[in-house]
Amino acid sequence: MKKLLCTWALAFIYMASLIAQDTISISYQSPKDVFMQKLMDFQGIFGFDVIVGTSHKNLPYKLYMVRCTDGKTEKKALNEEIPCEMDSVQHFYFFAQAESADSVHIDCQHRVGTILHIPIVTKNCILMETLPAKTYTSADRIPLMAYTTGAEFKMDFNGQTVDAISFCEVRYSKTHPSEWYEKFNIQDYIYFELEFQPK
Repeated sequence: MKKLLCTWALAFIYMASLIAQDTISISYQSPKDVFMQKLMDFQGIFGFDVIVGTSHKNLPYKLYMVRCTDGKTEKKALNEEIPCEMDSVQHFYFFAQAESADSVHIDCQHRVGTILHIPIVTKNCILMETLPAKTYTSADRIPLMAYTTGAEFKMDFNGQTVDAISFCEVRYSKTHPSEWYEKFNIQDYIYFELEFQPK
């Protein structure tokens, strides 16, 4: 009898943990308005709407900026002072514009707006989707967006070997951004990570 009760208790705890760890969906959209897209292209601005979906409402979350430099990470909460809760569908808007060769302006809009001026080499960097490496749950740290260069490689161009960059190799690898330094030798990049908080 005790064994049966223990089995039922463990099964209940397991089911409760599955319910608590809600599946999270992530999708990306570029600005749909043609005029806005042309204006952004003209001004050198990259922009995305990241749509996060869950079956739960009012989930507290923190949004972090993670800076990776030579394989070392530094993490900063962007909404530390203003607590945020996510609806069943939440939009995170990211815009990035190089201010100079060594500085980028990133605007992040969610429940609160955050404007960042980050010293980073901007040559060959873009705002890029971090396509899911797996099906995320509310227990995961979920990367939403990155500001990065691509994977460097050599290619033949008119009989000469030249340096080239592939953004698609990084984007479609579906590798977590924390692994980009080791996998693609990207030296300096930023990504934004969503983490749900216990109530």
